[in-house]
Amino acid sequence: MNEQTYLTDSEIKNKILVIVDQLISAQPELRNSETMLVDDKLNVLISESSQALVFITTIEDEFDVELDDDDIDLDFFTDVDVMIARIKKNLQD
Repeated sequence: MNEQTYLTDSEIKNKILVIVDQLISAQPELRNSETMLVDDKLNVLISESSQALVFITTIEDEFDVELDDDDIDLDFFTDVDVMIARIKKNLQD
């Protein structure tokens, strides 16, 4: 098992939020997005399929997991708690 297996929900959430912020800040038209809520930022990411794909691959790289296609649905993108649960499930595999 790798060290990622022992991450708390809070640690996973913090890593997700950092990834979201990095991807949003990489888009020039969204650089003033500090005041956006996390849900709004996630909606921006999934509004473009290429951004959604970058987000998923970044999550997989960061947590050293491979998410199943069944794990990646609308709930995954709209609920951080669902995201955390699915990442944790894959960390334990």
